[in-house]
Amino acid sequence: MTLAGASAALASLSLAAVAWFGIQSLRKLRSTLDEVQQTVAELRSRIDPLAGEATSLVRTANSTIREVKGRITTVDPLLDSAHDVGDVIHQVAESFKQAMAEKSVGSRPGAAPRPSRPLPGEAVSIRIGGPSAASGPRSR
Repeated sequence: MTLAGASAALASLSLAAVAWFGIQSLRKLRSTLDEVQQTVAELRSRIDPLAGEATSLVRTANSTIREVKGRITTVDPLLDSAHDVGDVIHQVAESFKQAMAEKSVGSRPGAAPRPSRPLPGEAVSIRIGGPSAASGPRSR
């Protein structure tokens, strides 16, 4: 065998070894790609129902928010009316206190007029019915 023949044989063996390792690498790459394809398909099958549920949840939340906004719009005038009633009751109570203060000043000759606002701790109670109803409201 000559040097050229030995070189050709060595080159053939080297090429065969490289081809064999290349084929093995390609087989492993193919099996890895097959697993990736299976994983992606499995993920799609799991994500699609979740996406549908998430969409349904968002639609339900939007519907609930619209309903709550509508109810708040309905309740706002009611709260405003309640506030107005509170103001009227407050004005009536102030007028009643002032009238009672003027009445008590008029019944005591020479007494100084009482302030229109109650002092701390002063309370007014009204009794309706019963034996003392004829005597009118009393102040504690």
